[in-house]
Amino acid sequence: MILLLMLCYIPTIVFHFSLIPLWNGNTAMVTKAASYSGARTMFFVPIYSLIINYILSEKFKVFSIILIASVFFTNIFLSSYLNTVNYENLIGRSYESDRESEGVYTLEKIVGIIISSFGLLIMYFNQREKFKKLP
Repeated sequence: MILLLMLCYIPTIVFHFSLIPLWNGNTAMVTKAASYSGARTMFFVPIYSLIINYILSEKFKVFSIILIASVFFTNIFLSSYLNTVNYENLIGRSYESDRESEGVYTLEKIVGIIISSFGLLIMYFNQREKFKKLP
């Protein structure tokens, strides 16, 4: 479990901290940072988490849909939260994002959760068939 958490959360945290210099640049750099953060939250986090969970479940022959779902969803919320913190540091207001930004963060979470849910279903049915064949 610790291995799973480290492999999923550490890349998310490192990615967002590596974007901090872009958030403090000019308008074009801020746009790139926001785009990278959003794309990562919506697409990369669910796919990366799915791959890591699949590899670990194959290696250790353990599959827990509740554990994997909680790691997926908390990783998406962590990524969206770090994106929010970076933006709020840029504008100088803590916890007072405008409505448009909140809409974007909500969209990131929803798309990430939808992609994660489809990935979880595929992984669940794939692993269920494999584990049924074990003696």
